[in-house]
Order: sequence, then structure tokens, then C-alpha cells
Amino acid sequence: MEEIKQIVQPVPETIETIFKNVYKIPVFQRPYKWGKDEIEEFINDLIDAQTQNKHWFAGTLYIKLKNKINSSLYEYDIIDGQQRLTTVTAILIVMQTLFLKSKEPNAKEVIKDIQEKLYKEDKYLIENEGLEKGIVKDIFENACQDPINVMERLQIYHNKNKIEKDFKEKFQFIYMKMEELQKNINFKDLYQFMKEKMIFITITVNLPYNEMFEIFDAINSKGKALDEIDKIKSYIFRNLDENDYNTYLKKWGELIEKTEDNLEDYLYIFIKAYIKYYKATGMKYFKAFCNHELKQYYNKKELSEALKAFIDDLYKYVEVYTDMKKSKLPYKNNKAQFYIKAINHLKYIHPLPLIFRTLCENKYAQLEKEKASKLIKEAFIFMFHFQTMNERDSKETQEVFAKLMPQLYDKKIDVDYIIQIFKSTLQDRGITQETMKRKLSEHISFIDKAKRESYILLMFYEFSDQKGKVDYDKMTWTIDHKDIIQVDHILPINPEKEKNFQYEKVIVEGEEKLVLKSKNDFEQVPGIYNGIYRI
Repeated sequence: MEEIKQIVQPVPETIETIFKNVYKIPVFQRPYKWGKDEIEEFINDLIDAQTQNKHWFAGTLYIKLKNKINSSLYEYDIIDGQQRLTTVTAILIVMQTLFLKSKEPNAKEVIKDIQEKLYKEDKYLIENEGLEKGIVKDIFENACQDPINVMERLQIYHNKNKIEKDFKEKFQFIYMKMEELQKNINFKDLYQFMKEKMIFITITVNLPYNEMFEIFDAINSKGKALDEIDKIKSYIFRNLDENDYNTYLKKWGELIEKTEDNLEDYLYIFIKAYIKYYKATGMKYFKAFCNHELKQYYNKKELSEALKAFIDDLYKYVEVYTDMKKSKLPYKNNKAQFYIKAINHLKYIHPLPLIFRTLCENKYAQLEKEKASKLIKEAFIFMFHFQTMNERDSKETQEVFAKLMPQLYDKKIDVDYIIQIFKSTLQDRGITQETMKRKLSEHISFIDKAKRESYILLMFYEFSDQKGKVDYDKMTWTIDHKDIIQVDHILPINPEKEKNFQYEKVIVEGEEKLVLKSKNDFEQVPGIYNGIYRI
């Protein structure tokens, strides 16, 4: 029993004792994930408990000692519980600001007490090393140096990523909720209640990191389900040697940051591109994958060595992934630039492993840019024919790539071979030139103006000349400004029959539709014939 106490030490504490120390949210932890519903529920539960004047259990914090700063100040890593700790800290910062703005004469003591909890020995209460590190540091600096203007300074803070934008919105939501409560609640009494009767259980885990991750899994198996990427992280680091932790936890944290918390998406795109085309995802499949395909791919007997090689490769290629998701190419080609933007615009997920592999090979001089550009274009044309215009189920598209990708493993990409697979797939499914003519006319309809595919189709129609030349620069500009340029900006809203347009608005069975005028057809615009529908 004594040995167990030395490993795991649960202690009931209030913020009066918890906030005597400082805390670090490690780089490998995921961002602050509570949404407005969880925040509001937490605040409501706090107010209900104070109204009833009863002790309130606010949650459990799992911590690991990191540094002893001096005889009375310790720094801990937050292993689990950062959502609650961050929320309580934000509430305290907001209460301090609202106290100052209210100019209550009896609030000075409370403000001084909050300040002592937020800042000590040149350290802030929380240091975040993850994606929110910039905005969290900025909020703490303002809370300590100019607390009355925290919200005004936050408003002008320049978000470095989407995660910081979300964090700002959640902090502003906490401020709004607390500002509403201040009208009916005495904040001095609320703060006293938080100090005395809001109870946390802190559990200090004195274990090596690999064993700590096992406990982390056990903790969360009985509560709210972990995200799959957290389960994968725990599994990976349970199987690494302690000596490798500093290097690979840092890399893992940087991967979270570089992918803007889309590491799971990147991980499976990489696996599908190079090792195995999984139709399903999740911990069950990943564990089996690690013990079979991963060790074989990296030619490693030990799982730990294969996992390190895997993280090294993820780290090596991560810029290719982030550029692909942002529709950026490593070289200049306006045609390919448009097609990769169109693929992302239409949310085509199944060809992404192929495109990722294409861009990786181009970056490392294994595939020249002309062939890379050609494959990007052909991947779009296949998807537009197969899935969009002919309305094939996404699972049927997945089957195509599930059969294609394994043929590319252990060899360089053969662009001509892949294009032939695309063509033969269309022919086998009966997608011919005639079916495409019919589908094109069906898609150019006024009622479809909100559909993403109509937006792309109309751009081809409007930005192609009679000689078949497509203005890809204009199309790229238009797709970049899709939030302000709608389909009805490309087509006139009410093209009348006598006006000088190739199409007119008509009423068909009570619905408004756009149809081509007599003697106008897509075959007369070679740019569309060459760029969109051809087999």
C-alpha cells in the first residue's frame, strides 16, 4: 500500500492550495477543447453550488512534478484536466477585470488575492506550450500588467492559427457569461466560495512517462471518450523507450502545431499514401497496423524502432501535407494550382493520399513537376466525372482508390498507368461522353446555384474561350474569393431570352432553371470539352 501511495497520491484541494504552484501544459497535449456548452454547464454548476452553499467537486487534475523552483514553489506538467484548470483560470482573470471595472471599494483585497494566484516568482500560473501558447501568454501578461483592459487588448490580438481564434472566442464567451452574472451575484462572495468550497482532487503521478500513458488511458476509459489521436499517442509512447521521450514528444507536439490539430487526418493520409490503404480508422486498426505492416515497412524487429521511424517520416513530410491542405504547390503552374484548389473546394478526400504522395515525390526529385501537375488535373477530372456528375457514392469512390494505392507501394508513381486506371474505371461504370453531355445540362440549373460543383462548372463555362483556352488565373482568383463571389455573380440572375447571353431563365414544372439557348451547346466551347467532360 505504501508503494501505491508513492506512485499515485490523490489529494482533495481548493484553489487556495492548488494555485500556490504553477503549471505547464506540455507541447504534446492537444488544445483547449471545451466548447461553449461545456463552459456554460461548468459555470452554471458553480453558481448552483454557491447558491446552495454546499461543497462542489469540480473535477480531477492529474499532474506530474516537473521542477522545484524554490522551497515553496513547484512546477507541474498537466497530464489530464487542462480543460477544467484553464476554465477556472479564465474565470478568475475575468472576475478580476470585472471587479476593476465596477470600482467596488471593497474589491481591492480580492483583486490582490487573484493577482497572487496568477503570477508568482516571474512565472504565470499556466504556461501553455501548445497551439494556444501565444494567446494564453498574452492574456496572462495583460491580466497582470493592465487587468482592466484585458478584453480590449484581447480584441486586437492577432490570431496565429485557428486554434487561437477558437480560444479567443471561448474566452470572450466566459467574459460575457460572467458579466451577465455580475448583475445578480456578489462576486466577492462567489470568489470566497470558490476558495473554500470548490474542491478538486489532484493526483500526482510519480511514474516514468511510458507507464504514465497507461494510467492516462485507464483514467479516460471510464469517462468521456478520448479522441482517437489521443489514444494513438498513448499507444505510441507506451511503446517507446524513456530515453526517446524528449525527442519524440517534442516532435509529436510540433506535428500537432504544424497540422493545426489535424494530426489524425495527416497520419492516415500518410499511411494510405505509403504503407496500407485503411478503409476504416481508429485505435483497433492502428494497433494491428503497428504490429504488422509498420514493422515490415520499416524493416524493424522492435516496434519502438518502427514507431520512431514513423514519427520521423511524419515530421519530414508534414510541410507537404500542410501545403496540400492549403492548396499550395511547391512550384508554379497555374493549371495545377487551380485543380488542387478545386479538389479541396469540392472536399474530395479519397484522392488526397495519391496527391500527397505525388507532391512528396516531386519535392524529393522523384517526379518532375509536369507529370505531377498532369496527375493532379487527372485526379480532379476523374473525381468530377465519377463522383460529382454521376453522383456515385463516396464508398464506391473509396473502393477505386483502395485498389489503386496498394499497386503504387514500393515503387515510384507511374502517372500514365494511373491515368489509364481512371479511364478504364469510367468506361467500366458506363460513364461515356453521351452520359456526360446529359449530366452537364442537368447541372447547369438555377436551382443548383448553391452547390459547390455548379460553382466549378460555371467557371469552366464562363472562363473558356471559343478556341478552347481556359483562363486558369481568373478561375484561381475566383475560387480564392468564393466566400464573396457566388454562383449568381458568375451568371446573371435573370438572363432574359432577348439579351446577349448563351442561356436564359425558364420555368420548368414550377421551378426556375437556366438552360442553353438554341444552337448553343458545350461542344461549341472546346475549353469545356477538354477540361471537364471527356473520357
